[in-house]
Amino acid sequence: MKKKQHIKVKLYKPTDYQLAVHRGLAENWSDSFHFVKAVRQCGKSMMVENILVKASLSNPNQTSVLISPTFKQARKILKSIVRKFRRTPLYASSNSSDLEITFVNGSSIVFLSAEQGDNIRGQTVTKYGVLAFDEAAYISDEVFYTATPFVNANHAPIVAVSTPRFKQGFFYEFFNDGVNGRSNIYSYDFTEYDNPFLTADKLELYRSKMPINLFRADYLGQWMETTSDVFGDFKKILSNTVTMTGEYTAGIDWGVGKNAKNDDSDSTSLSIFNNLYQQVGLLHWNDLDETTTIARIVDALKKWNVRKVVVETNSIGGVYLGLLRRAIQVAGLACQVVEFNTSNESKREAVENFVVQVQNRTIQLLDDNEQSIQMSAFRMEKTPSGKITYNGTPGYHDDCIMATAFALHGLKTGTYNIL
Repeated sequence: MKKKQHIKVKLYKPTDYQLAVHRGLAENWSDSFHFVKAVRQCGKSMMVENILVKASLSNPNQTSVLISPTFKQARKILKSIVRKFRRTPLYASSNSSDLEITFVNGSSIVFLSAEQGDNIRGQTVTKYGVLAFDEAAYISDEVFYTATPFVNANHAPIVAVSTPRFKQGFFYEFFNDGVNGRSNIYSYDFTEYDNPFLTADKLELYRSKMPINLFRADYLGQWMETTSDVFGDFKKILSNTVTMTGEYTAGIDWGVGKNAKNDDSDSTSLSIFNNLYQQVGLLHWNDLDETTTIARIVDALKKWNVRKVVVETNSIGGVYLGLLRRAIQVAGLACQVVEFNTSNESKREAVENFVVQVQNRTIQLLDDNEQSIQMSAFRMEKTPSGKITYNGTPGYHDDCIMATAFALHGLKTGTYNIL
């Protein structure tokens, strides 16, 4: 009789905080919920990966499911597992299109994306399988509650791991239920442990490069309010004393102008910076027609010898752009016009660059009353789909903020290039 072959695979050496989750899961398996609040770069995805693999290899013919916020993230974990097991006798096959891995014992891991919405329906997790959510705070309540029936028939456990985000949604609610001792819900807070994967120097680097509220969530593990003040104590960088230099960069956020239906419409704002990151000029108005608006901008560009102007091109900006280019050419100005197409992502990137400059005090702003009001009323919010957006509080504008964000984007994106 052929002797049965035993194969040992060392998955990884868990840290104390990872081990706490493995033990909690082993000791409280059936019908249990395990919610893990973790910081970035602490090995949380590695832990999820090993939970799934262990469930697959410990018993034959098991099915586990992992749900990630995006296909890209799901595919990344699939590839990581395949890379580790492809050359072992434990591995049977994988399908990068259907996002599934099968082991020789008949067990499998199915990878899904929250981007699929209701199309994730129809999966079943077996008795010794696991339903796992990676970066769960980025997954909507709708997707979570669509997926939870996967475990009902076989009483399998649910594991959700994420950096924290806002104080709302299933991840926040279940985590707090576990903290408060609700039956069959277990919470683990990785911020209670030292992180061996992140040095103090790198942590400080991230702190200096990120908006402070996002840094606190990603690297300190702190929950964010559903709405948040963005700029903090910006009064410390206000000054009307500036240094005159030879070259300037400007940003323009367009308003609807004289044809607006009310006097409280968005203004056209022009924000001008020198190469020392000092704001030297800030103009804003909402009572001029297109021709006068362009003339005022060209006069300002000429006065300050602006060499680069970043211009929003969305909506009415597309009309103004052509007028501005022709006026600059007629005036004989050596000024490069850079187009900025505003999407949620590009706006977020520009605003967060502005925020980081403020919190690090690497820029100086003029003590302008309208700009200060807008910065005080500016908010970060979470949309129903889970995205982060930046906007003025209802009743307040953000044109000065966006013009300044565009100018800083121009300073950040390279040297002057006059065409």
